[in-house]
Amino acid sequence: MMFAECSYAKTGFKGGNELAEWMVEYEKSDNDNSKDPFMVALYDGYVTGVADTLYDISWCSPGNITIGQVLKIVSKYLNNNPENLHFSAYSLVEQALKEAFPCKK
Repeated sequence: MMFAECSYAKTGFKGGNELAEWMVEYEKSDNDNSKDPFMVALYDGYVTGVADTLYDISWCSPGNITIGQVLKIVSKYLNNNPENLHFSAYSLVEQALKEAFPCKK
Protein backbone atom coordinates (compact mmCIF):
# COMPACT_ATOMS: atom_id res chain seq x y z
CA MET A 1 0.00 0.00 0.00
CA MET A 2 1.45 3.32 -1.02
CA PHE A 3 0.54 5.17 2.20
CA ALA A 4 1.81 2.57 4.65
CA GLU A 5 4.82 4.65 5.64
CA CYS A 6 2.72 7.77 6.26
CA SER A 7 1.49 7.89 9.82
CA TYR A 8 -0.73 10.86 8.96
CA ALA A 9 -2.39 9.20 5.96
CA LYS A 10 -5.82 8.97 7.58
CA THR A 11 -5.56 12.07 9.75
CA GLY A 12 -5.33 15.76 9.09
CA PHE A 13 -7.58 18.75 9.05
CA LYS A 14 -8.72 18.33 5.45
CA GLY A 15 -9.64 15.13 3.68
CA GLY A 16 -9.16 14.02 0.12
CA ASN A 17 -12.84 14.27 -0.72
CA GLU A 18 -12.86 17.92 0.30
CA LEU A 19 -9.71 18.57 -1.74
CA ALA A 20 -11.37 16.88 -4.72
CA GLU A 21 -14.40 19.18 -4.39
CA TRP A 22 -12.12 22.21 -4.52
CA MET A 23 -10.28 20.66 -7.48
CA VAL A 24 -13.51 20.35 -9.48
CA GLU A 25 -14.01 24.11 -9.20
CA TYR A 26 -10.34 24.71 -10.06
CA GLU A 27 -10.71 22.60 -13.21
CA LYS A 28 -13.86 24.52 -14.17
CA SER A 29 -11.93 27.77 -13.78
CA ASP A 30 -9.57 26.70 -16.57
CA ASN A 31 -12.59 27.06 -18.87
CA ASP A 32 -14.02 30.14 -17.11
CA ASN A 33 -16.91 28.02 -15.84
CA SER A 34 -16.20 28.22 -12.10
CA LYS A 35 -19.23 28.75 -9.98
CA ASP A 36 -17.25 29.12 -6.77
CA PRO A 37 -14.04 31.18 -6.96
CA PHE A 38 -13.59 30.75 -3.21
CA MET A 39 -13.17 26.98 -3.69
CA VAL A 40 -10.70 27.63 -6.52
CA ALA A 41 -8.67 29.78 -4.13
CA LEU A 42 -8.86 27.10 -1.43
CA TYR A 43 -7.48 24.49 -3.83
CA ASP A 44 -4.72 26.79 -5.06
CA GLY A 45 -3.72 27.88 -1.56
CA TYR A 46 -3.88 24.44 0.02
CA VAL A 47 -1.87 22.70 -2.69
CA THR A 48 0.66 25.54 -2.82
CA GLY A 49 1.12 25.45 0.95
CA VAL A 50 1.66 21.70 1.08
CA ALA A 51 3.98 21.82 -1.95
CA ASP A 52 6.08 24.59 -0.38
CA THR A 53 6.25 22.75 2.94
CA LEU A 54 7.39 19.48 1.37
CA TYR A 55 9.73 20.90 -1.29
CA ASP A 56 13.15 19.19 -1.14
CA ILE A 57 11.80 16.84 1.53
CA SER A 58 9.26 14.64 -0.29
CA TRP A 59 9.56 16.00 -3.82
CA CYS A 60 12.22 17.82 -5.80
CA SER A 61 11.67 20.15 -8.73
CA PRO A 62 13.40 19.30 -12.00
CA GLY A 63 13.78 23.01 -12.79
CA ASN A 64 11.48 25.91 -13.46
CA ILE A 65 8.19 24.32 -12.44
CA THR A 66 5.23 26.65 -12.00
CA ILE A 67 2.46 26.49 -9.43
CA GLY A 68 0.10 25.96 -12.37
CA GLN A 69 1.96 22.76 -13.22
CA VAL A 70 1.86 21.63 -9.59
CA LEU A 71 -1.91 22.22 -9.43
CA LYS A 72 -2.45 20.23 -12.63
CA ILE A 73 -0.24 17.35 -11.40
CA VAL A 74 -2.23 17.11 -8.17
CA SER A 75 -5.51 17.31 -10.14
CA LYS A 76 -4.38 14.52 -12.44
CA TYR A 77 -3.43 12.36 -9.45
CA LEU A 78 -6.78 12.93 -7.73
CA ASN A 79 -8.71 12.18 -10.94
CA ASN A 80 -6.69 9.01 -11.59
CA ASN A 81 -6.84 7.70 -8.01
CA PRO A 82 -10.37 8.25 -6.65
CA GLU A 83 -9.99 5.16 -4.46
CA ASN A 84 -7.54 7.16 -2.31
CA LEU A 85 -9.80 10.13 -1.55
CA HIS A 86 -10.46 8.83 1.96
CA PHE A 87 -6.86 9.71 2.88
CA SER A 88 -5.85 13.14 4.14
CA ALA A 89 -5.59 15.93 1.60
CA TYR A 90 -2.02 16.56 2.74
CA SER A 91 -0.91 12.99 2.02
CA LEU A 92 -2.57 13.02 -1.41
CA VAL A 93 -0.75 16.20 -2.46
CA GLU A 94 2.48 14.71 -1.14
CA GLN A 95 1.99 11.45 -3.03
CA ALA A 96 1.14 13.22 -6.29
CA LEU A 97 4.27 15.36 -6.15
CA LYS A 98 6.49 12.54 -4.93
CA GLU A 99 5.43 10.37 -7.88
CA ALA A 100 5.87 13.19 -10.39
CA PHE A 101 9.14 14.57 -9.02
CA PRO A 102 10.98 12.13 -6.75
CA CYS A 103 14.10 13.36 -4.97
CA LYS A 104 17.34 11.73 -6.00
CA LYS A 105 18.86 11.36 -2.53
